[in-house]
Amino acid sequence: MLLSGVWNLSLGVCIAVPRVAPRLGITTPHVFWTLMLVGVLWVTGVVLVLASRDLRHRASIVYWEGLSRVVAAIVLLTIGHDVLGPGAWLIGVTDIAWAIVYAVGLPRAVGASHLQLLLDRVPSEAR
Repeated sequence: MLLSGVWNLSLGVCIAVPRVAPRLGITTPHVFWTLMLVGVLWVTGVVLVLASRDLRHRASIVYWEGLSRVVAAIVLLTIGHDVLGPGAWLIGVTDIAWAIVYAVGLPRAVGASHLQLLLDRVPSEAR
């Protein structure tokens, strides 16, 4: 979780810097969309970094963030290229990779089922 949070924060910084984003294949149609994208990346990055400090009690937040990554990946892989440029494909692929890591690793790490994570019913102690 810490690594994916740092990834989001770093990606947000790269997209926020006007000369770096185009080198990553990211272009936005308007500065508003740049700021929205950077804001989302920074918020989710901070949430993931903080969640990694007490994963058992914040696992559901990470699980839901993984689900949001699936939605983001679908958007990025289908229409992202037209809106954000070719770099959207790379971001979409990494979002799918992180979502798979969360879906496989998180239940094992906290000893909870997918339904327990979805409903924020993670057992307080490992099994």
